[in-house]
Order: sequence, then structure tokens, then C-alpha cells
Amino acid sequence: MAVEYNQNSYTTPTQILVFPDHYVAKAQNFAKDHSLSVVVEGRDIVKAGTIFPANDETAEGIVFTDLDVTDGDKVGAILLHAFVKTSALPEAPTDAARRQLKGIYFLPSVALPTEVTQEITDHVDAAITEAGIGDLVDAAILAAGISTLVGNAITAANIAGAVSAAITAADIS
Repeated sequence: MAVEYNQNSYTTPTQILVFPDHYVAKAQNFAKDHSLSVVVEGRDIVKAGTIFPANDETAEGIVFTDLDVTDGDKVGAILLHAFVKTSALPEAPTDAARRQLKGIYFLPSVALPTEVTQEITDHVDAAITEAGIGDLVDAAILAAGISTLVGNAITAANIAGAVSAAITAADIS
């Protein structure tokens, strides 16, 4: 008797966490054709970000990743503590669900307006030019794998770290 295992991936995993390495989850079994599933390309999928078991006062957590329950039961993760991008959820949490999900922090995904991003870029460029460390900062930014400032807090933090490292390396106080 052979064991048959079939796993198909139909989409890129949905990233619902603001901080991907900071969460607590528990295992949860999802039965074939689970009531929380939606049909995606003919498959029954429990979507990442779905509030479990319901988006109301019974909420216990949030489904971590997409689960295909078309062919049978799947074990998935229910987030109990996490910082979640509200905009990445398939449905906004109700007030009742928010009250129940004490360990879940719902954060907006906010992009800075272009004019604010440009102003920040101009100030950073001016400071780098004034300090005379342009080549060193460019090298640090390339080494950090950063190409542009896009108004993303993580990217801005990485750039700030690269600039700080360049200033330290140049021994500028």
C-alpha cells in the first residue's frame, strides 16, 4: 500500500503579517469543503486572513495561510498573536471580532504620499552630500540590497541603517 500525497499551489502566498517573524499560532484542522472556504479557480480555499471561526464575538484567531480543502482535510495555523495588515484581510474585522482577538493588532498598510517620500529623499540626499559620503552610502545601500525609497517603513529603516553604517564607517559624528 502506497501513501499518496498531492499538494498544489495556485497562487503566491498571501502575506498578512506586518512582521513576518513575530507571531503565535495554534494548529487547526479544516475539514474538506469547510464552511469558511471560497471557490477560487474551481478549488475550495480557506483564505489567509479569514477570521476563525467567524467574524463576530466567537472569533478565536485568523487563518495564517491559504488552505486548499477541496480534496480533503488540511491542518492550518490560526494566529493568536500577530501584527496584521488590515488591508490584506479578505474581510474587515467587525468590532465584536476585534474585541475578542486581544492578541491580534490590526495595523493599516499606509504608503506615504509621493510628495512626502520625495521630501524625505531630498533631506537624506542633502545630508549625505553635506557630509561628503555619497559614494560610501551608495555602496552601503547596494550592499543592503535596497534600490529605492518607496515610502515603506521597513525600506526606510533599512536605508537609515545603511546610512548609519556608512557614517560610522567614515568615522563622521
